[in-house]
Amino acid sequence: MFLAIAYNYQNKPIEEKEFKTEEEVLNFIQNVEKDNNIIEWKIDEVYKFDKLKVTAYLTGEFMSCPSELEGYLLEYGFTDYAQYKKVPYMVIIPKGKRTALRFIKGFNPFILIVDGWGHNKPLDWFNAEEGGLIQTSKYSSFDDRYITDFNKWFNSQNLKVLFDSRFNKEC
Repeated sequence: MFLAIAYNYQNKPIEEKEFKTEEEVLNFIQNVEKDNNIIEWKIDEVYKFDKLKVTAYLTGEFMSCPSELEGYLLEYGFTDYAQYKKVPYMVIIPKGKRTALRFIKGFNPFILIVDGWGHNKPLDWFNAEEGGLIQTSKYSSFDDRYITDFNKWFNSQNLKVLFDSRFNKEC
């Protein structure tokens, strides 16, 4: 599904229209009447669901190692964000919560959504010290080995992938 959103001069959305095909969107944009309040139309590719149970793996601001999030997927797709064009995003209600969270990944996008809950847990990113209170990470912050280790683990699993926007899929 495609979503056309009209923005005013304050860059606030003032109108939305949904389309099934890209051709419908292009015909609409070409034939739309000029409106003084509308500055531009933005087109997003959107997939909406009615609370689909999923497990999402995404990198965060903490050391860039992928983390797991189980919840109810409401939508995912691609959108324009800051200086990036067509970056992946998702809207999910985490398991046990009521409020939806929106994740947008601009630089080195990493969002992986698989069907269902209760999958094997990904690798532990920390070295546990026996009898100690301190944990050390396996690698330094933002090390590429976090991603390659995750990809090795993920490729060994047999999971139904709904959405994969990993910037690096190699092992």
